Amino acid sequence: MAAIYKEFQPQAVKWESGMHCAVYLHDLQQWQRGQISRIVSETSAEVMLYDSGAEKTVDIHCLRKLEESMKIIRTLAIECSLADIRDYNLFSVRPTDGSAQWTATACECLSYYLTGAEVKMVIQVCIYRISESSGACALPVKILCKDETGEWVDISEHLIKKGLASRSRRTDKADVACSVSKEHLKVCLKQEGTGLDSCSSRTVCARSSPAPEESITVLEHEQIPCKTYNSLLHSGIDEVYKSPVIPEAKIFQAIVSSVGYDGTIYIIPKTSEIELSQLMTEIQNKFRCLGLLEPYCWKKGEACVVRGSDTIWYRGKIVEPCGSTLQVQYVDHGCIERIPQCHLYPTTLYTDIPPFCIPCQLYKTIPVSKGKLRGLNANCDSELESLDEALRWCNKSVKSFPLLTHFQTEMPCLVEYQDGLWYRGKLLSLMKSDPVKILVQFVDYGTNTFHFCFRLRQIPCHLLKYPVQAVRVLLAGFKPALYDRNVERIPYSPEWSVDALWAMMGCIEGKQLSASIALAPEVTISLYEDNKSLVHMKLIEMGLADLDE
Repeated sequence: MAAIYKEFQPQAVKWESGMHCAVYLHDLQQWQRGQISRIVSETSAEVMLYDSGAEKTVDIHCLRKLEESMKIIRTLAIECSLADIRDYNLFSVRPTDGSAQWTATACECLSYYLTGAEVKMVIQVCIYRISESSGACALPVKILCKDETGEWVDISEHLIKKGLASRSRRTDKADVACSVSKEHLKVCLKQEGTGLDSCSSRTVCARSSPAPEESITVLEHEQIPCKTYNSLLHSGIDEVYKSPVIPEAKIFQAIVSSVGYDGTIYIIPKTSEIELSQLMTEIQNKFRCLGLLEPYCWKKGEACVVRGSDTIWYRGKIVEPCGSTLQVQYVDHGCIERIPQCHLYPTTLYTDIPPFCIPCQLYKTIPVSKGKLRGLNANCDSELESLDEALRWCNKSVKSFPLLTHFQTEMPCLVEYQDGLWYRGKLLSLMKSDPVKILVQFVDYGTNTFHFCFRLRQIPCHLLKYPVQAVRVLLAGFKPALYDRNVERIPYSPEWSVDALWAMMGCIEGKQLSASIALAPEVTISLYEDNKSLVHMKLIEMGLADLDE
């Protein structure tokens, strides 16, 4: 733009709202693209810079007509909105002008933490907030930024704690549920050659027009006489999803999908099987994601999409955040599993469709009381103690364990994770820095992270009797292709490209494969398709991997 507008002189143009223009910013000594949002006076105009999102009032002598060649380039700024929160003012006293804009205090707080900061964005891919007046569609996100102490915080939660925002109540008018695939997001965010009139004019309109007042409708659940059943049915899922639909017939056929540790029986009515199958097919077709590759502060009860051990995506919710793996409940099936964070994505799917599984309890049946079991050998307790129970005990008394002072490769230890809990680990290497950082492996999960010395403690002997829970497996027969700096890499395994990861997922996702296993020198497997061809040959044909002789 500097080359194009360097010799341009002020033009005699009657500027109007909505016109595209080139703007010269004296403070930056730079030309930028913009769109006039309103005419302030005969000599000044308010312009929205759609490559940065900023709004500025400038002299009309700083404006030039935008060249056609500049209009075909996509806008570089993406309009976002904080998901699931609203200005606290909307729930108490509205501004005197009746608008529903954020308060100046809330905007100042956002500006203080976010302007010029490096943040982590988590796209909420399934809910778009649409303005009824303008039709503009802002990308809903969660934003993680560092506070004054250097800790990562969710800016939405921070606003709520400061009393500047409240959690929004979902209504049919305010929120439009839609499934958005990875490909659809690429089209929305990267589409070129379609002109600027359609997208940027809506953005200006959305910024300048006050949001419409929304009526809040609170639906009360029908009162069910049985308190036990009522509490069982509304176990937290209905905070995001609707309650499961109970068949009208007193006697009906169902499939038991899962039995919980507390004795809860989860059933799926036979009449719902086809609908559930259709939903699962729709999720697989529409939702394409790698999961979160960056740390994220999960909360109990938070909705998510989970990739199961069968590589299929399911609707889920967090039951218990506990380290690098979380206890996750499959919303439509009821079962609970421990899932690595990298197989989860924090969002909702099809909130208008209630869960298909119904939690049940056996009628007039109670468990045997503990008093009737006193005759059993007391030693059974110690024999049946699990690794989880042992770690829970260690976490309660961890301050009594001495800090690690002698550092040697492969030495076992207790390591504090970012969730504040302590887990089994072993030392891998030391990094010379000030202060010293130590590379530690969480032996029960397989992850490697750097830690300071004060996060390491001596491990009690009885924790060493449990075998490690994670098993390292090598997929044999191929290796990464030659390194190309211009190719996007997987953050935790940079020798592989993201394209190779997507291709491998496409080769194994939802397929029944056979494997041959070799145990020496390490556990090595080869995967075969139904036609007995090796799975990784497709990656080699695509140039994403090389044969490993």
